[in-house]
Amino acid sequence: MAFICSSARLSQARIAARSAAEGAALAAAGAAGAWLLLKGTLRVPAVTGLAAAWALSSLSVLALALARGETPVWFWRAFGLGAALRAAGLLGLIAWLWKEPWQVQASGWCAYALGVLLLLQMEYRNLVRRS
Repeated sequence: MAFICSSARLSQARIAARSAAEGAALAAAGAAGAWLLLKGTLRVPAVTGLAAAWALSSLSVLALALARGETPVWFWRAFGLGAALRAAGLLGLIAWLWKEPWQVQASGWCAYALGVLLLLQMEYRNLVRRS
């Protein structure tokens, strides 16, 4: 197992930070577009869905980056953590938007789903292609 302050850990932290910054730029662009295109009560759930997708994606990348170089068991734990975080984010959005009209629910859930899909591609690029 690697030491906490090793150069490998710093490299992994840089990968996670770079991915979080790129994801923040993507989520901010999506949130700005949603704010401009959507009206009234549809804006806040859409922006919240994108923000939740970004935050959970950043945590998932951090877990996967820290599991890099460890045993396969650590990879699968980090992978499972990322999936669980995304599921918890979706459940949180469902609970928050439960009593809202379907249009408001759809804006939050669709923004979250699209954010997760776009950010997953960025995770793959940062974790696999930059090995």
